[in-house]
Amino acid sequence: MENLKNKNNSTENRKDYVKQLIEAFYNEFDYDEYVKEYALKLVNTVSKKMYLERGNPKIWAASIIWLIARINFLFDKRDKNYHSTDRICDYFSAKKRTISAKASAIEKECRISQFDERFCRPEIYEMINSFTMVNGFIMIEKADEKDEEELRRNEEERRRKKEQEKKELAEKQLMLKRKREEMKRKKMKEGGQLDLFD
Repeated sequence: MENLKNKNNSTENRKDYVKQLIEAFYNEFDYDEYVKEYALKLVNTVSKKMYLERGNPKIWAASIIWLIARINFLFDKRDKNYHSTDRICDYFSAKKRTISAKASAIEKECRISQFDERFCRPEIYEMINSFTMVNGFIMIEKADEKDEEELRRNEEERRRKKEQEKKELAEKQLMLKRKREEMKRKKMKEGGQLDLFD
């Protein structure tokens, strides 16, 4: 790894240092420029949502590279920009578990979806938005705004029905409980003995 110096821990300087680490990694392994650009863009997003000045900058850099690789399917050996998890970890002298966990934390905190158009290749983003099952296979097609609105309405209707069903079930259970209590009282009034299960 190039001998890069981290001058101090201010957010701006730490952000620049993490970017330098990322650029050094991509330059050494000669990946396409778009991959590096997504990672550098993600550093800007991370610096607004998380505390880059805390923790090891190499872990931040490795985790950002890992996340970009994951959402762009670059852990697939068939891709010309294939990223080896071992290569990332060896380069930054980090453990896979640490990098993977930090990448997941970044994904969650920055609200990055698997097909986030900000950080993934256009051909990947265009493939997604709605899934259709055909003979057990997932067919991926782009959904337009009208489809998305219909999906939202359907989801809202499904949620409303589920809540209604829960409410009706609770009412039935309450009614059955009242009937059982009423039968117990009636039996006790008549001087009868309660059954074992009453």
